Amino acid sequence: MEYLIVTYHMSKPGELAESCIRLPVTPERAAVMLADGHSAVIDAILNLLAELQGYEGATYCCCERTSLQ
Repeated sequence: MEYLIVTYHMSKPGELAESCIRLPVTPERAAVMLADGHSAVIDAILNLLAELQGYEGATYCCCERTSLQ
C-alpha cells in the first residue's frame, strides 16, 4: 500500500479554500494518479468531501507520494 496526499480546492460563492487528504492506494493506482492526475472517482470523492464541509464543490489540484503511514 502506498499513500498519496491529494490537494484540492473547495468553493462556494465568495469563498475558496484549499485542503488535502491522505489516501491509501495500491502501487498501481498511485502510479496512474501520479502520471495522469485525477480521475472521475477522485473527483467524486473530493466533491463529497467539499459538500460535507459546506462547500458547493471541489477541484483537484495535485497529488504527491508521502512516507507517512
